[in-house]
Amino acid sequence: MQNIAKIILLSLMIITLAYDMHGQVNVINHKGSKTVIDTSKWRVNGSSIFLKDTTLNLGIGMTFPQAKFHTSGSLRFSNLSTNTNNTNLLTTNTNGDVSLRTLTSLLNGNAIISLNGLTTSTQNFGSGTTGTDFNIVSSGATHTFHFPNSSSTNRGLLTSSDWATFNNKENAITAGTTTQYWRGDKTWQTLNTAAVAESTRLYFTTARSRSAISLTTTGTGAATYNSSTGVFNIPTNIGINLASLSASAPLSYNNTTGVFSIGQASGTADGFLSSSDWSTFNSKENAINAGTTSQYWRGDKTWQSLNTDAVAESANLYFTNARSRSAISLTTTGSGAATYNTTTGILNIPQSPSIGLSSFSATAPLNYNNTSGVFGIGQATTSTNGFLSSTDWNTFNNKLAGISANAPLTATNNSGNVTLAINRNSIVTGTSSNTATAPLTISSGGTNAIVSGSDASLTINNTAPIWNANQLQGRNVSNTAPTDKEVLTWDAVTSTWRPSQFYTVTNVPGTTYTLSANDHGKILDFTSNTAITLTVPGTLPVGFQVSISQAGNGQITFVGSGGMVINNRWAGTATSGRWAKAGVEVRATNSSILSGDVQ
Repeated sequence: MQNIAKIILLSLMIITLAYDMHGQVNVINHKGSKTVIDTSKWRVNGSSIFLKDTTLNLGIGMTFPQAKFHTSGSLRFSNLSTNTNNTNLLTTNTNGDVSLRTLTSLLNGNAIISLNGLTTSTQNFGSGTTGTDFNIVSSGATHTFHFPNSSSTNRGLLTSSDWATFNNKENAITAGTTTQYWRGDKTWQTLNTAAVAESTRLYFTTARSRSAISLTTTGTGAATYNSSTGVFNIPTNIGINLASLSASAPLSYNNTTGVFSIGQASGTADGFLSSSDWSTFNSKENAINAGTTSQYWRGDKTWQSLNTDAVAESANLYFTNARSRSAISLTTTGSGAATYNTTTGILNIPQSPSIGLSSFSATAPLNYNNTSGVFGIGQATTSTNGFLSSTDWNTFNNKLAGISANAPLTATNNSGNVTLAINRNSIVTGTSSNTATAPLTISSGGTNAIVSGSDASLTINNTAPIWNANQLQGRNVSNTAPTDKEVLTWDAVTSTWRPSQFYTVTNVPGTTYTLSANDHGKILDFTSNTAITLTVPGTLPVGFQVSISQAGNGQITFVGSGGMVINNRWAGTATSGRWAKAGVEVRATNSSILSGDVQ
C-alpha cells in the first residue's frame, strides 16, 4: 500500500483538491482520509498541484532527499510499452516528454552515419599485420587494425622470437677506464704491451735491434754508418790481400780480390733485400681487416682499433732508432776484416795494417811515411816528443818526487824506499831536547839529538812503494782497478775509497726503491707503469746527489725514513708525470732537498 501511495503522490493524478474557506488545500492520503496541506508550501493550478518553494526536494522513501526528486525504490512508467529483451532505450523529446525507442530506430537518422568512411548500420573490427607501421584499413563493413611485426624497417609488435633474441643479449656493461680493455672472460683488464700479442708491429728487443744492422764493403775510404737504413759500410782496404780472411753466409769473401759481398735474398737463400722485394713486402696488408678481431672494447665503452699506438709500454719496449743504436757498440781490437756480432751488438773494426795511401798525414809526435804507408812515433828525448821506452819508464817509475829535507835531516832513496836520518856530526848541539811534530819525534841522546834512536828511518804506511799507497787519510783504498771515466769516491758502507763512474744511467723496473750511497752521481730511470715509492734514508752522506727520471707511467712518490726530512719549495712529494725529472740532494744530516718537476 505504501508503494501505491508513493506512486499516487509522484504522478499527482489521483489527488483530490479542494479549497476550504481558510485557503487550505485538502488532499486524500494513502488511507483514503482527507489531509490538509499548508498553502504556503503548495499551490493548485487547475488539475496540477506543485510545491511553491523551488529550493525544496521531493523524496519518496527518503528522509533527506538530495535532489528535486529522490527515491530509493524502483521507478515505473505504466504508459510506456514493455520489452522483455531489454533492447529499448528511454529518450526524451524537445518538450522533455519521456518515451521508448528501439536501438534499430536510433541507428536510422540520428545514429552514427559514417565511421572512417563506412556508412553501413552494422560495422565490424578486425586485426592484421600488413604494412611497416600501425595502420587501419576500412573496407565494406569492417575496420581492420594492422600491427606489423617490428624489424629494422618496420615499427610494430615485438615477436616472441625477437624477444628471446633481445633477452639473450649482454646486460649493460659498467664502464671501465681509458687504460683498460674488455677481455674474453668479460672483465676489465689493464691494456698494455704485456697483455697484447705481437702482430705486424713488433716489440723492441736487443736481438731485433742488432739484426736490423747490416754491413757492406763497397768503395774506398773511411767506414760509414747510415742511421736511417742501419747499414755499416766498411770499404775493402787498398793493398790488403789476406788469405786468412773469411766470412760466413750470407756474407762471402773472395781471397783473390779481397771483396766482401752479400747475395740477394730469396725463398731459399739468405741475403740482402732488393728494392723490388722491399716494395712487395712494404705493400702487403698491415694487421687485420676492420672487424671485432682487430678492435678492443675501451674503458669508455667504444670500439677502438687495437694496435701499439693505443697500448702503453710495460715490460716489453717498442722499437725506436735511439734504442736500436744504443744497443750497438764499437771496438778496434785485433787486425783483419771488420766483424759484427748480432747477439752482442758489437762491431769490431781493427786498426788497419800498413796502408799505402798518400792522402794520409800525421802531426808530431806521430809521423807517416807515404811510401811505406807506415805510421810511426819516435822515442822521446830531452828535446823531442815521442814514446817512452821501457828503460826510461822503469827509471822514472823508480823516482820519488817531492821528498826533501833540510840539514841536519837527510833523505836517501833506497830502491824506492825513503830513509830519513839525522847525521850525528851535523846535528845541532848544546841542546838537551829538540822536538818535531808527531809522528816524527826528536829526543835527547846525551849531548846530541837523534831521530828516535841511532840510524832511525821514517817510512810511510805502505804495502808497496809510495806511488801505490793503499790508504788516504788513514782510510783503505779498494784494490778494484778503475775503468775509463771513473773517479775515486768514498763508500760509507764499506769505509773504503773505491772507483765509481759518475752520471751513469740505470734502469729501475720495480715499484719500490731505497737510495744508497752507491747511487751518488747516477741517473736512475724508473720504468714501472704502476705507482713507485722511493725512500730517502737518513744514512745518506752529506753532499749526496742523484737524478731521478719517471720513464714509465708510474708516478714516483718520495718518502723520507730514519729521520730524513725531504724539503721542497712547493711542498711537492711526487713526480708530475711521465718523463718528469727530479733531483735529490742531501744538504745536512737528515735534511735533503727535492727539486725538479714535482707536485
